[in-house]
Amino acid sequence: MLGIFGRERVFAAALWHIGQTDDRFIYAAFAMYRNCDGKGGGFGETGLAARSSDVERTSVYASLNSQRRVVLVAINKSEGAIPVQIRLGNCPKITRAAVFRLTQAAPRPVRGDDLSVVRSARLDCELPAQSVSTLVLATE
Repeated sequence: MLGIFGRERVFAAALWHIGQTDDRFIYAAFAMYRNCDGKGGGFGETGLAARSSDVERTSVYASLNSQRRVVLVAINKSEGAIPVQIRLGNCPKITRAAVFRLTQAAPRPVRGDDLSVVRSARLDCELPAQSVSTLVLATE
């Protein structure tokens, strides 16, 4: 929902704890956008065009901040891992991507292996089943 809220320019959203629910994964989802690296690293204020090669089972959102930091959030909504190509528009030249993942294994962002970028406007990666992947892109 956070990606959709950003895309649709929603000004504010709220989360209320109701009853005996386990909110750890909800808070982890917020962290994927606002603090994926545990150091305040989060989604930027300017949206960028981004598209996945599998639009039916995935959602992709990209941003740029005032320091030219590009952050991409890719969501796999299916029950199996999906190899995807992600294409970015209006983006500085990308050299590599730091990966943080939220999966059913743990209710927190987990640092994954960096991705090397073959083509500046395209990333090839595999999204784990029912996961959120935040990619912090290194630019020139």
